[in-house]
Amino acid sequence: MKNKQAARSVRLMIDALFTLMETHDYGDITITDITETAGVARLTFYRHFESKDEILLEHFDMTFESYMDTLSKEADLREALCRCFDFWKQDEKTAKLLAKHHLTSLIQKPFGDYLKRVLSTDVLPRETTHFQRKFIEGGLLLTMGEWIIDAHGCTPQEMADTILDLISVG
Repeated sequence: MKNKQAARSVRLMIDALFTLMETHDYGDITITDITETAGVARLTFYRHFESKDEILLEHFDMTFESYMDTLSKEADLREALCRCFDFWKQDEKTAKLLAKHHLTSLIQKPFGDYLKRVLSTDVLPRETTHFQRKFIEGGLLLTMGEWIIDAHGCTPQEMADTILDLISVG
């Protein structure tokens, strides 16, 4: 963000979109709805975004960047997974809105990009191929989405251990 005002405007538009998603179908929400709810001009919207999908992508980019900031350089895979589930749990309301509006596919690319960064920090116990990383990426994304909808009483630590048990096989 160039300045505090620009960052504030972006935050207002993100919050406005999620507020609108609580009561409206995503497809029915207009740019005008977003800007009026945010209290910003349409020009401000187009200064930062081309579509409402980009608002969601910006939100998740900020969320994933915040997640990356919390990981220590020495984090192992269990810690990285626990933190990841913790982040999803903290943003549970947003995750449930994405599921409600069938928008979870929008976060696949940014999630994959950040997962690549996590996996590049040598958190995996061994070398992995491209397809193994894709399997981990897809499985983790779907698992987190399901866990947010119904955790079945599992904590982030239990989820991390479940995933570690699976990927350590073989």
